[in-house]
Amino acid sequence: HRVDRRQRQMCIRDSNHSVNKIDGVTNVSTSFEEGISIIEFDTTKTNVDEIKKAIESKGYLITNTKDR
Repeated sequence: HRVDRRQRQMCIRDSNHSVNKIDGVTNVSTSFEEGISIIEFDTTKTNVDEIKKAIESKGYLITNTKDR
């Protein structure tokens, strides 16, 4: 199943929009080609589990998380 460029952009916008609505998220950068998102957030306002829930609620799979 191939996803065309327009569909990829819509997936990225959809996922990023959900994460950006979370109080405390300060930056979201997603690469569909690389299959990664880099999310910066204030740990006093949210956490990884809340962000994962927002992404998974849109039907996307989280396979790995890393803290910087």
